[in-house]
Amino acid sequence: MNNHPTPELLSEIDQLCCAIGHVIIQWGFVEHNLTLCLSWIYFDYGGNKIADKIKIEKFQRRQINFMRKCFNKLDSLISFKEEGLVLLDRVATLINERDAIIHSTYGGLYKNSFKFIRFDFKKPQVIYVEEINRTINSILETRKKIEVLAADVCRFGLRLAGK
Repeated sequence: MNNHPTPELLSEIDQLCCAIGHVIIQWGFVEHNLTLCLSWIYFDYGGNKIADKIKIEKFQRRQINFMRKCFNKLDSLISFKEEGLVLLDRVATLINERDAIIHSTYGGLYKNSFKFIRFDFKKPQVIYVEEINRTINSILETRKKIEVLAADVCRFGLRLAGK
């Protein structure tokens, strides 16, 4: 009995890996641009005065929370507030989509889609296994959303930088 994947399946897995790779690479642009925005807010708009610690956060969810706080408290950011908060909402939504793709384990093909398994720790002392079905097209759609978001964060950052 031959348990090796067929060439067709290997081709689909290669396409899946390529699509996931695109998500990873595009997310790097979001991270980079978001960190630049955070830096400008921290150093140029007074964010350092309301920071709990004297450091720039590395983790994106903490960055988002800090920037929300800055947009809501700093008069120097009033002209950027509305757009900044909407942009942060988009980042937060796509972090969840990206995490569902990146932080799960491939579980095989299932009804014309790829099955992924992900642990969920929302309830204390309970590990929940979530099954997520994705197609290559759905992953590529997420990649496109991330690509557009990265460009929007970049443009917003350039306005923060005064360029």
